[in-house]
Amino acid sequence: MHHALHIHEILLNIFGHCFMSKSSFPPCNHSTELVALARTCRAFKEPALDILWSELFNFSPLVRCIPQACQFTRGKYSFSRPLSEAEWGTIRDYTRRVRIIHDCTSHCSSSSLAVDIIFNSPFAAPLFPNLRCLQWRGLDSIPVVHVAASLLTSITFNFAYRSACVHRSFFSDVAAMNLAPNVKRFEISLFQGHPFDDTICKAICRWQHLCVVDCFMVTLNADAILHLSRVPSLTRLRFTVTEEAMDSILLSDASPLVFSHLTYLNIRTNLLERLTRLFSGIRLPALQILIVRVFGYLRGQTVGPFMSTMRPTCSVESLTQFQLICDRFTTPLQKKSEHLDRLCIVDDVRPLMVFNRLRSLWITLQWSEVPRDDELLEWVAAWPDMKELVINACTRLVGHLTAIGCWDPPK
Repeated sequence: MHHALHIHEILLNIFGHCFMSKSSFPPCNHSTELVALARTCRAFKEPALDILWSELFNFSPLVRCIPQACQFTRGKYSFSRPLSEAEWGTIRDYTRRVRIIHDCTSHCSSSSLAVDIIFNSPFAAPLFPNLRCLQWRGLDSIPVVHVAASLLTSITFNFAYRSACVHRSFFSDVAAMNLAPNVKRFEISLFQGHPFDDTICKAICRWQHLCVVDCFMVTLNADAILHLSRVPSLTRLRFTVTEEAMDSILLSDASPLVFSHLTYLNIRTNLLERLTRLFSGIRLPALQILIVRVFGYLRGQTVGPFMSTMRPTCSVESLTQFQLICDRFTTPLQKKSEHLDRLCIVDDVRPLMVFNRLRSLWITLQWSEVPRDDELLEWVAAWPDMKELVINACTRLVGHLTAIGCWDPPK
């Protein structure tokens, strides 16, 4: 065998072509080839096993690697007895290779009892010492104490459909996540009305290298937003902002907040007029995609002032996609009959015409006016690169011009 094949890094590069992540599209997994390589010779065993166990999609492989203690009942793998020290050593030999834990709870191949046994190992050292990415959903607790927090760079939690009592143990362990200094990606989804915003904001304020912050149904306070504006690596941000948080931001810092490298912003609010004040105090020089979702009923003449604040806030040269959507799922039904007259008129869109590089524009509100032919022609001249234009998709145009493209009308 050639001497180059005794170098671990070269074998990792070669064997990496035999493995494709299940998260890719189309999903593909060549685990049988890696198993064959691991059994070929001693030189191939370690790099092949490193790649084979680099991503963990469920915990059944860990259970099945101890066949003497493994049992299969009701479609799930579990342990039939407590594990010996030697068996724990076998499990740790595989868990030390894991770099990514995906959403393990979406697979029902391992029982919750087996997961509890794995995460209650008798060793004080982390069970996953080389973990880089952790994705977790739906369980009552997470393996925080079994992760080497200093190496963790990506954290994803999805508890959008669980009750508050289920998350008590999870948020009692969030303090341990604060010790992870190298987190670059943080995503969390929670149920509406949860009481954990302050805990999450405190965790965010301790991370200095964030690139992506995706907080669905999570309200960031003034301290968290001020901290994120000072993180130069931040490129993507999604959060909910309330009236109280916006007032605190406007009062806490007189100078504009500059998100120097932010390219994607998805913001959810209940008051568009307060968001207008917030936008007047921030600068987004590199922003490419802006998505604003309003939950709650819009009062008349609130859209135009917000559109006017976008010119000093966003760069004309960078903004390519803008969406302003009234969230129908959270809009009070009893108020839909109020203020329908002149809620938003075509002139309100005119401030957007300076963004001549727009390629996608979605505005879905309860409009009382629709664009005429001459106004559509004016938009065509202002946005020569426009590929997708949706203006109140439920409204029929009054003129003879029609949009060319693919549009799926709402059912």
